[in-house]
Amino acid sequence: MPRRRKPSLFLQLWTAAHTAERLVARMLEEAGVEDEQFALLLLLAAYGPLTTSEVAAELGVPFTTASDALSRLDARGELERVPNPTDARSHLLQLSPLGWKRVDAAEPVLRRAAAQLRRHMDAPVEPTLDDLLLALREISRNP
Repeated sequence: MPRRRKPSLFLQLWTAAHTAERLVARMLEEAGVEDEQFALLLLLAAYGPLTTSEVAAELGVPFTTASDALSRLDARGELERVPNPTDARSHLLQLSPLGWKRVDAAEPVLRRAAAQLRRHMDAPVEPTLDDLLLALREISRNP
């Protein structure tokens, strides 16, 4: 008989994150919204303007990863660089009107995804990570 363990918290988090990422990417694609570096746009919409170091820290990624992704958004015209009032050697990044347009276009899609998730979780008083993962899997299989 094979040995089995209860799934670790790490496995549950990893699976939930990647399942949610695929679900949101699919829903954005269906709505015609580009999902490239979308988490960065959402981060800047919520907390910006930020430095590249702050973006990296918030997302939990290396500085170079954040810098490369931000450069792609900048090249697309979705970011603006503004002077950093606390450090004249650096700048802050914020969404440009084009960046805000992409975030605004995705808002109804993200609301719909959140509503689906709530329906599939059966609204337990204290939802667990297992509840979240089950709901994400159900939505991913049956959109």
